[in-house]
Amino acid sequence: MPLLRSWKCTETGCYKHIAPLGLRRNGAPAQEILTPLLGGVGMGKAPVVSIVPLNRNLNKEEKIWQYLEDVYDPEIPVLSVVDLGVVRNVQLQDDKVLVTITPTYSGCPAMNTIATEIRLKLLGEGFKEVAVDTQLSPAWTTDWLSEAGKEKLEAYGIAPPVEPTGNVNALFGKDVTVRCPLCKSENTKLISQFGSTSCKALYQCQECLEPFDYFKCLK
Repeated sequence: MPLLRSWKCTETGCYKHIAPLGLRRNGAPAQEILTPLLGGVGMGKAPVVSIVPLNRNLNKEEKIWQYLEDVYDPEIPVLSVVDLGVVRNVQLQDDKVLVTITPTYSGCPAMNTIATEIRLKLLGEGFKEVAVDTQLSPAWTTDWLSEAGKEKLEAYGIAPPVEPTGNVNALFGKDVTVRCPLCKSENTKLISQFGSTSCKALYQCQECLEPFDYFKCLK
């Protein structure tokens, strides 16, 4: 009988556990996957999928994650929904697929478009039935952005979020040091807490004088 598995996230990150019909990536051993069931924690920042042995759906499920890397955020088109961390789980049974997504913030207008694009992509790849479920809790956090996603943001001209997500300086009105994605200078100035979208702030570099968006730390 194949191992059926999924993953779950808390406010501080994601941990591995066994659940029906899920998939993880990046080759974590089965013993590590089982650790949380035995009382371990196994925390992680981003939604990582680790391969579990003896799963007959392995190739198809891994393909689904690869297909989802071709579905892009309509607001930041250099980021896939996998890079962004909004895809929380994938379940597969026969040719029926259930994808669970979490919006970057409540009421995000892009989520309907993302759900539609996910369905169209997977149906186009030959899956007979595709459903997309929205999960609001735990809330999305910028900790779920992949490292590759942060690099893509900077290359696109958007400064990636500065860790940690709970920035104490921001709570007391102190400026956050944000590196300019264009000239890499840290001599930057906050212009507005709201940029082109509500999840971004507007900064200006004091060296190259160019304005740029900063993807705010959200939790």
